[in-house]
Amino acid sequence: DSVITLPVNPSTLYYFYVRSYCEGSTGTWSSISFTTPVQSTLTLSPANATICNGSPVTLTASGGGSSYALYWNGSIQYGSNSPTFTISTSGTYTVTSEVNGCTLTSNPSVINTATLFATTLSGSGVYCAGELVDLRTTTQPSQQYSWYSSSGSLVYGPVGGGNGGNQSYVLTMSAGAEGSYYVKTTSSGCERQSNAVII
Repeated sequence: DSVITLPVNPSTLYYFYVRSYCEGSTGTWSSISFTTPVQSTLTLSPANATICNGSPVTLTASGGGSSYALYWNGSIQYGSNSPTFTISTSGTYTVTSEVNGCTLTSNPSVINTATLFATTLSGSGVYCAGELVDLRTTTQPSQQYSWYSSSGSLVYGPVGGGNGGNQSYVLTMSAGAEGSYYVKTTSSGCERQSNAVII
């Protein structure tokens, strides 16, 4: 009727030798063996992400077993045999999984949402050399704006949306300036691209 507590090390084989005692007689020794498994780490990635304009985010668990349980803000959502989860709602997510008889809990993954207003670039047309070309876009105060050439090179920005209204990239027309341009707008880790204009 004794309780014995001993420290143990992972992946080490241990034996307990036990024999019974009843009414003055002692039974034969028997052995019980066990191994403590190495503790694994369950990781959920990315640790932070943003749902942009309603586009879902994929979370991936690594280091787990053959099944997983997804939690949202501490409440279980569903179980899955797949380590990937498609997320469409903001909040804090974790997963659990059983490995070697132990239930592991992942790190939290914090998911936010953001909605970017679309932007339209104007200024297409035919210009003579030396004329000023105004490549203008309407803006939102919470968004940043950057102008790019057709090669993907940044030519102006990023600039803030100010109080709304318009932002312009003004250039002097030349043979080297010919081509198409577009604007990318960003906010909270999200991005949207405008139409292309040709000058």
